[in-house]
Amino acid sequence: MAIHPDAQALLDRYESLGAKPLRDLGVIRARAAVATSVEFAGPKEKVDSIVDDVIEAHDRAIPIRRYRSSPEPKATILYLHGGGWVAGDVATADPACRALANASNCEVVSVEYRRSPETRYPGPLEDAACVLRTITTSSKGPLFVAGDSAGGGLAASLAFIARDESIPLTGQILLYPAIDPQTSFGDPDAGQTSGLSRGDMAFFWNNYLGDAMQGQGYAAPLLIEDVSGLAPALIISAEIDILRDENERYVVKLGDAGCSVIHVIAAGMIHGFFWQFGAVPTARRCLTSISEFIDTRLS
Repeated sequence: MAIHPDAQALLDRYESLGAKPLRDLGVIRARAAVATSVEFAGPKEKVDSIVDDVIEAHDRAIPIRRYRSSPEPKATILYLHGGGWVAGDVATADPACRALANASNCEVVSVEYRRSPETRYPGPLEDAACVLRTITTSSKGPLFVAGDSAGGGLAASLAFIARDESIPLTGQILLYPAIDPQTSFGDPDAGQTSGLSRGDMAFFWNNYLGDAMQGQGYAAPLLIEDVSGLAPALIISAEIDILRDENERYVVKLGDAGCSVIHVIAAGMIHGFFWQFGAVPTARRCLTSISEFIDTRLS
């Protein structure tokens, strides 16, 4: 596996800035580090409309941001941002959501779910599920769930909720999803040279699950035994990523259960490339895979 020159240049840039492993920063500084990474996203694309809104839950309001590239989008994508359930937010995901809306001609609904450790599992997933149920009742068109990294894990969990609650879901789009807490076991430095280590994942999973590190309920999709009947999936993995192995195992598990699944491995890419098109322009190819998957599911 050879790292793509664009991805290596990004890693070199981080090193020149003195970036430290997220696990060494703690929650507050990790959030700040992820927030500043938006500078690598490049210029924000123009879209037809952006609307900030809220979804009312029984005891709180969940902020969302809606993106449209045209007045008549062909579907809705419920999007969950990455950041290890600890960091990231709607603002950090803004450039990626704009690009996704333009590439797909879908309405993208980005969710400001509660973060850990202040709100551990199932809180973040409950927020995402509440938005899913609300959108299902208010929108008559096709619906996809999507997310990257931890957000990809949440999107995968939503696919199970949709199946179990008979919510019609046209597809799930998972970008290098975090779906197995066991990936955090082993050498904590493994993967550090490519931007995400097992130690980082241990930090994230510990904050998300607390003492329940083996996963429970919908928390860890790869550990759920029955994966039959899930919505068709597009899984995009980074070739040089500590999460690639669990992504590949999930692809096999879905296929063995008779689920429709497409797996795209982004050659030479590292974890997190979807947020950083400005520094890794070749990573934009994943938008083509996403738009083709959506068009296929809608045809």
